[in-house]
Amino acid sequence: MSKRIDLAVPFEEKDEAKKFYVEWDDEKRVWWTTEAFMCKELERWLPFQPTPEEVIESLPAFASTDDDRTSVELMSQTCEFAEWMLLMLPGGLWGAFLRADLEGRAASAVAEGHYQDGCRYLSGKPADTLGFMRENRIYQGVLGKDDDSWPLDAADHDDLDGSSPSYCVGLLTVGNQTLEVQLPASCEKLMAHLADHAPVPHRDSRLSLQVFAYLDSYTPDSVKYPLREQLHLAREISQKLCIPMSSLERENRAACAAFIAQHKAELTMYRAIFKELNSGMWPLAKLINNYVKWSAARSALSSDVAWESIAESLGVKTRATVEKYAASATQAEIETPELLTEPLFQDLIQLGREGASVELAVRERVEALTWQRFSRERLIRAALRKQATIERVE
Repeated sequence: MSKRIDLAVPFEEKDEAKKFYVEWDDEKRVWWTTEAFMCKELERWLPFQPTPEEVIESLPAFASTDDDRTSVELMSQTCEFAEWMLLMLPGGLWGAFLRADLEGRAASAVAEGHYQDGCRYLSGKPADTLGFMRENRIYQGVLGKDDDSWPLDAADHDDLDGSSPSYCVGLLTVGNQTLEVQLPASCEKLMAHLADHAPVPHRDSRLSLQVFAYLDSYTPDSVKYPLREQLHLAREISQKLCIPMSSLERENRAACAAFIAQHKAELTMYRAIFKELNSGMWPLAKLINNYVKWSAARSALSSDVAWESIAESLGVKTRATVEKYAASATQAEIETPELLTEPLFQDLIQLGREGASVELAVRERVEALTWQRFSRERLIRAALRKQATIERVE
């Protein structure tokens, strides 16, 4: 019998994993497959394992030094984009340097004078470099109207016939690909009929190729918008992994799909790390919130505040409950001494006493730790790929 292989499939990616031969184990709450059905596409869901330290020690430097990062920061000029650094370089050059690249060898390349290798863009004019940064932002914020839908009135597109008053949008599926097509409003019933009744041609059939070629040739770029779901996923990749999205990737479906395909394995790794770190988030937040309540009861009792007042402020009814809270504070300090010694716990307790959201603060810390671990692992794996390429060439 083929050996079982458990998969670490994030909830957000379960529908994609279900396209392959996977099963759900309701008891262990995990997706799994077997060696017989294991394939390259499923490898991205193998449980995340950090690269062993002995492997890392065998690599040449994969991260920049403090001196390298300082050198880059000294070259940085005022810039309106938080994710970019505008570098004023020797020889009258201006470089667009992604701030997320500071930890990697890109910073070392700039410090060593290899500006082309370290910067994402070089120009002799600062305006051109700023223009590149503007066109390649880390895509944040809500989806705008122009991003997630096509307007019914397409007369504002320069390359469309403004004489046609309105358009309808339909979905055309060929093989395993689906395209949005824009047609005159009079075709709306036809598109609905085709969506419900038309057969789906095989992906590699001659008809499929002709349809895609025709649509690609005659559909203007200004209306080749990505689907809403694509944009949401692309935005998540860009924001969480600190990867810029070009205007083309935001506006053109093919470019958006290519962006997602290029980075979806890294997003899976990010989600796996986040899930691991996040597993202790709610217990920690609950402990802090309870301790804030319990210690408030203990402090008030020790100050001879009437138990009725304490009960009212804490939303309880009996003196026994107030006394139980006070005893629970002491017990928590015995079981978790970090409450009194660790700066993290102290900061969270202070936030709770000030009425701020402990859950939000814990989540932000988990996200920061996830990024640190993910970005380091990404650097290591990039160094491993580079080393493997060099070995193949040699």
